[in-house]
Amino acid sequence: MNRNIIFMAIFTLLLTSCSKESPQPSADYMVLDEVEYVKGFPISISLPDKGEDTGFDIIGIQNLQVIDSLLLICQNSRQGFWKFYSLTDHKLLGKMLSIGQGPNEFRYPVSSGNYYSIEEEKENLFAMILDQYKGGVYRLNITESLESGQVNMEFFPKGFTSSIVYACAIDDEAFLCREIAEDGRHQNLYVMKNGEKSIPDVLEKLNRATVDAENDGFTFNMISALIRRKRNLFVEVPLYLNYINLFSLDGKTSKTLCVEDELMKISSVTDKSEPLRKSTYTAVKAFNDFFGAAFYNHTWMERDLGIKKSSQIQLFDWNGKPLAAINVNRIVTSFDIDFTRGELYLFSSSDDEFVKYDIRDLLKQLNK
Repeated sequence: MNRNIIFMAIFTLLLTSCSKESPQPSADYMVLDEVEYVKGFPISISLPDKGEDTGFDIIGIQNLQVIDSLLLICQNSRQGFWKFYSLTDHKLLGKMLSIGQGPNEFRYPVSSGNYYSIEEEKENLFAMILDQYKGGVYRLNITESLESGQVNMEFFPKGFTSSIVYACAIDDEAFLCREIAEDGRHQNLYVMKNGEKSIPDVLEKLNRATVDAENDGFTFNMISALIRRKRNLFVEVPLYLNYINLFSLDGKTSKTLCVEDELMKISSVTDKSEPLRKSTYTAVKAFNDFFGAAFYNHTWMERDLGIKKSSQIQLFDWNGKPLAAINVNRIVTSFDIDFTRGELYLFSSSDDEFVKYDIRDLLKQLNK
């Protein structure tokens, strides 16, 4: 039988569409109209407990990103909180961005992928970095900054406010924004372009999610999410809910992927005391052919006591079909893939471990 036919049959078995009764976008569900329940992954691997040493002696990692032959490390430091290393010889190539009151300085270190994005343009790497306190974005020419040793960066005012949770660049003029509403019960999604706000239908559905005002100040995190973009598609993973939203602004792609039998209600989380609330997704990455999300799914108490450390990195293609599950015996704070060498980089803040794994066999299976 043709291998492609076999894989399509497997996908059909693993993915139950919204033919079963599913909740609709509402105050208690930050979902889209089409809900698909993931029953499993066609490929599942478990990584050894002990990872391979990365060769980088770095302390205080907040986030990491592999960019071709570069490794970006974001740290919690006042001076040079972005450091770029060579993946070839592990040398520090340059550090940049600092805390301060100056025109090219930041109030806090920028480490979350919700606040920056990196793209290649005319053989140069550029970063768009949100500074909501100054109301705009910095455009950093990474390539020229590394070559010259001087930071090449410009600031562009965009009319952002300090209540912005993220601003994901669509292009130089347009941004997908998530902002905490004045009532403290919503986080509104909208597109900001040339100072004008618009709310496409797909965002309006997600904006219906509401948190009870009497929930001990948990509003900010309850319906916060990690966001990544690839071409015209966005993947958004909530920090405390068991599903993923995958969409395009024109609504041609608009679906929710649930990795358990039932969608979690927002109220079912806020009703619990803090130690009993589950942390679900802890990291997300967008690649050319698929995206990955680190699913933790244990309570705060289990995490803080070190009882449960296991995470699962779930890989999906850009149609939302499950591809592979990578089981890891540690809490994954950040991860990325070096496709050139076939290596998976993992960082766990709970153990302050920065390790890598050889996943060439997995990548070969995915290519098939």
